Amino acid sequence: MIYKYSKPMIAIHSIPLKDVSYYGIMSGCWENRDETVMNISRFCEKPKVSYAEDQLAVKMHNGEQRYYSVFGQYVLTPEVFEQLKKNINDGVVSERGEVELTTALEQVRGKYGLMGVQLDGEMFDMGIPQAYRNCITNFVR
Repeated sequence: MIYKYSKPMIAIHSIPLKDVSYYGIMSGCWENRDETVMNISRFCEKPKVSYAEDQLAVKMHNGEQRYYSVFGQYVLTPEVFEQLKKNINDGVVSERGEVELTTALEQVRGKYGLMGVQLDGEMFDMGIPQAYRNCITNFVR
């Protein structure tokens, strides 16, 4: 699929609006009828719910609005690594003092584009206590 689009690709999945502040959230337009490939037009790390609701909703073919987060899998092109290196050398850091992949992806998206691919699967988050508990519960059954 990367050869078809020649852009970096990230796996995405739908999440509830109430959870957007925990994730990198993106929006864009669907490239196919089955709504699995998105041409990403915006990408924001851990937005406030109000910002996501106003700026990051993705309109589905049925008229519903959804919110999409990174699923944790990436196909990165050399441009992403070049941008990360530039950000490190230039001291580009987040409010938390970190060099973030999200920042580099947004910069590359602006220059070259970025695609999202909705995978068939379930994501389990290990960074939020309640989500971690949910993961353990699902695997203990």
